[in-house]
Amino acid sequence: MVVAAGLIGLGGCHTVNRWTTDFFRTDYDAAERKAREQGRPILVAYYDGRKDVDRSLQEILKRSDIQKQLEGMVFCQLYRSHEPDRRYVAQFGVQRAPAMMVLHPDDTYHATAGTLTFDTATAFLESARAPGEPVRRNPLVPRRVEYEWRKSVTEAEATAKRDGRMLLVVAHRSFTSDWRRMNGLLNQREVQTRLKGMVHCELPYWDGFSGRGQTPWGEVQLPAIILVDPQGRHQVLEMPTSSEAIARFVDGGIPIDEEPAHASSSPESVP
Repeated sequence: MVVAAGLIGLGGCHTVNRWTTDFFRTDYDAAERKAREQGRPILVAYYDGRKDVDRSLQEILKRSDIQKQLEGMVFCQLYRSHEPDRRYVAQFGVQRAPAMMVLHPDDTYHATAGTLTFDTATAFLESARAPGEPVRRNPLVPRRVEYEWRKSVTEAEATAKRDGRMLLVVAHRSFTSDWRRMNGLLNQREVQTRLKGMVHCELPYWDGFSGRGQTPWGEVQLPAIILVDPQGRHQVLEMPTSSEAIARFVDGGIPIDEEPAHASSSPESVP
């Protein structure tokens, strides 16, 4: 994966919560996305987690002459203590830390593991030119789902209709705990896997004291999730309280005999 300026300080995949990112730290999903969008290689620094073991690799990557070799790369930092990271680097034949991997835009890679010196790191980076070995992707590597939030219901509907995709609308009261609770449920793995591939839209209501909101699909009790298929049929789940309820709601789908303008289901009627 690839480097950004400031390497150790400005890049990395490891956070206390592996699925939380901030401006300076990222994870392998975010690094891959950035590299894919910009057509750049990635430098992965894989750490053991013990300071005495990792110190040499950290010091090497701070050197200005090494950073010159890494120019144009996206930088990603992974840790052996984190199980998803172990699965990820295993795709490149890496079983121990510290290690370095260079992942190329042509889906090939170079990797080296074990204690590195400045000379061996330099030699590795010089030799790590594309093409390398083909990547053997493991479908069991945990992946984040990036929701496709659109700026408005109109834009979301147009995109879903154009692409023949399902539309998911999250209706909630602004400046209340609605969105925080809903966001937590939507980011559970069992929900993410069901909602990926859909078009997503947030529908906020500015009256935090009202428990109901008028949507293009009728009045709903807030917060609510509205599922709309490409034919315009919809289903509503009001006030979901668990990720399991959302998963059952999505799995239940939209009855094929349902009229496009009417039908909604309360939490009690979810299968």
